[in-house]
Amino acid sequence: NEDLFQDLEKGTFLTVFYALFDMEARTVRCCRAGHNQMLLANSSTEPVVREINPPGIGVGMNPGPIFNKVLKEELITFNKGDVFIIYTDGITEAMNKKKEEYGMDRFKEIVGRFVDQEPKYLIHLIRGDIETFSAGHPAEDDMSMICVQVAE
Repeated sequence: NEDLFQDLEKGTFLTVFYALFDMEARTVRCCRAGHNQMLLANSSTEPVVREINPPGIGVGMNPGPIFNKVLKEELITFNKGDVFIIYTDGITEAMNKKKEEYGMDRFKEIVGRFVDQEPKYLIHLIRGDIETFSAGHPAEDDMSMICVQVAE
């Protein structure tokens, strides 16, 4: 963060989300530097979809003191069938021709409805829903997504 703060143009920053999975301990340690929250979903829990949102500001927004004070790791225990989704804001901010955003509620709804699908197919379904919603309106931001499912 300190190096990037010095090199980035004023007002420029980047976001980061990391998740370290420990399969033996059945935990994931995650941290969010200004990035979107991670989704955790499982059809056998209530709520089916949760937002994992540890505190943190974007990399390069502050030379260090505030960045270091705000940034916190979160440790989550996971279970068989849990699905973790890390994504860029282009997903929730995708727009239709009326300039309406796809939004977090719609994103969580489709994840919850199809959480029992294989990760590759879940991503396919989400992308299809975004394309249907957007109805040909061009994307204004990148759309990236990582989906991890705990098999055992």
